[in-house]
Amino acid sequence: MTVCACGSGLDFDDCCGPVLAGRPALTAESLMRSRYSAFVLRDLDYIQRSQGREVNQDFNRLEAERALEETEWQRLELLGVVQGGVDDDIGHVEFIIHHTRRGKPLTQHELASFCREDSVWLYYGG
Repeated sequence: MTVCACGSGLDFDDCCGPVLAGRPALTAESLMRSRYSAFVLRDLDYIQRSQGREVNQDFNRLEAERALEETEWQRLELLGVVQGGVDDDIGHVEFIIHHTRRGKPLTQHELASFCREDSVWLYYGG
């Protein structure tokens, strides 16, 4: 059993694995957790597929690749979820990511926005 990086305590194959493999996330929270796992796994293709058009317009893949090479992910801390359920079209997830970059400990505190388009949850910024 490989515990999922997202901190759910579930096995990767029962948590973020299917979403990263192409199954749509059912909630904004599950999309956020799968995006964290994708960063841990350095799956930038998934990161790009799971964000809205406006976010992708500003996405610099080369910069992201460089940042991932310098980053070691420690854990995801979920603080709260507003909407973003299976019957919602918008949602917000507040979280903290603990990581090191170039050996320096860092935290990223974010209130992320998600929207569902054509039945698919997408990240719209934080």
